[in-house]
Amino acid sequence: MNKNNNSIPLLTNAERAAAKAAANNAARAAANNAAGNAAAKVTEKTVLRKIDKIFIGVLIGILILAVLGLVAFSMQQANDGRVNSLDTKITAQEGEIKDLNAQIKSAGSVSATNMKRGDQGPPGIQGPPGPTGGVHAAAGPLLCVGQRKVATPTVGVSDASIIYLDDRRYTPIQYWTLRNNPDGTVSVVNKFTGNCMTTNNEKAVFSNKCEDKNVPLNQKFNWLPNMQLSSAAMQNFCLSVNSKFQMSNENMNKYDLDNMTEKPDSNKGAATKLILEQCADGQKLDQTWWVGN
Repeated sequence: MNKNNNSIPLLTNAERAAAKAAANNAARAAANNAAGNAAAKVTEKTVLRKIDKIFIGVLIGILILAVLGLVAFSMQQANDGRVNSLDTKITAQEGEIKDLNAQIKSAGSVSATNMKRGDQGPPGIQGPPGPTGGVHAAAGPLLCVGQRKVATPTVGVSDASIIYLDDRRYTPIQYWTLRNNPDGTVSVVNKFTGNCMTTNNEKAVFSNKCEDKNVPLNQKFNWLPNMQLSSAAMQNFCLSVNSKFQMSNENMNKYDLDNMTEKPDSNKGAATKLILEQCADGQKLDQTWWVGN
């Protein structure tokens, strides 16, 4: 073949391979660049969408807070209105109460001025005379500390009228006075009957009429610091109780403590009566007596 100096030289195989590789690389670079641009656009759109959502959420939150604020303000206004209305009603009621009190006072003074005293009723039944006056060491119910009951006389006088223990009923028949005697002893006098607590040689204790002058020894007791009542008639014998006594004497009726009258058919049955007993060296509760309310 004749060579022509003006013709385009043909590429060798190596040059063709290099050119093809360069073209492929350029195509890949262009494709990667296009893909990067597309990814950047997608990312930008995603970010914008998120910003839009956040902005919308913030707007919604602001609107909700505004609505809640309006509701709270309206409720406060309504409450203030109710409070003011209630204060007005209370003030009006206070004024009405003052007017009513003034009317009551006025009516009361008029009634008191116009009121006339009614007829006086008949006097009630007069009780028996009380004990004679004098200086008293103590007065009130005579309580046996060991039994938690108080001394109560039966009806009548002399050794048939025993003194027994009963529940406290706040009646005059259970009220006693420790009346001072000139020799330092005391006489135990019942307020209702006026009779004195009396003893005998058989160590019995009963009610009998008081001897106001020359008080006998069997109506005298020594009021000891340990709250024992020691008999002046029987040395070293103190007021105590017998819880195994059986009432059987027909002249030994109890008082009805509700109306202070004799209680029929009450002279039978067990009773804890007062007796004299050897004084205990220490404190014995059945020999310990409390006088007073």
